[in-house]
Amino acid sequence: RENAIKYLAKTEKYASPEENKSEDSSVSSWKIKVDNKYIDFYKIGESYIGFNLNEGYHNIEFIYKTKGLKTGAIISTISLISTIYLYIKKKLR
Repeated sequence: RENAIKYLAKTEKYASPEENKSEDSSVSSWKIKVDNKYIDFYKIGESYIGFNLNEGYHNIEFIYKTKGLKTGAIISTISLISTIYLYIKKKLR
């Protein structure tokens, strides 16, 4: 499931990329929508992402999707089913 942060932002005419940044070390897990359109963003240093905006008011949505969540859930489910199966098989002996 995706988690989203939404807010309304106003940018100044000469806003720099440093002023439009968000903190996160897993940059590749983020997507950004501005005015309902996905935009490109770039990495700033080791733990920030930046993006450019035109002057004015914008609806900005940060979307974070956890990598490996689906795979982890599948592995956990298979492990649980296997454990229950082996427990029942042992009890029936």
